[in-house]
Amino acid sequence: MDNIDYEGLRQDLMNFYEGGFHVAGYGAAALTVEDIKIASNEELIIEAEKLGVDLNNYIRIERS
Repeated sequence: MDNIDYEGLRQDLMNFYEGGFHVAGYGAAALTVEDIKIASNEELIIEAEKLGVDLNNYIRIERS
């Protein structure tokens, strides 16, 4: 999956978990944000799939 915008995905996952922490007071989210910051590309994909994220939104289109 070389054509995935992993940094965009990482940022969106961090925003998702930070939102859970701030809005719902979900304390475990703070740890998850730290985990997402250092996650490998494969771990990001796994986490996104757990959350039902549509990875098609992160496919980079290469222009020639």
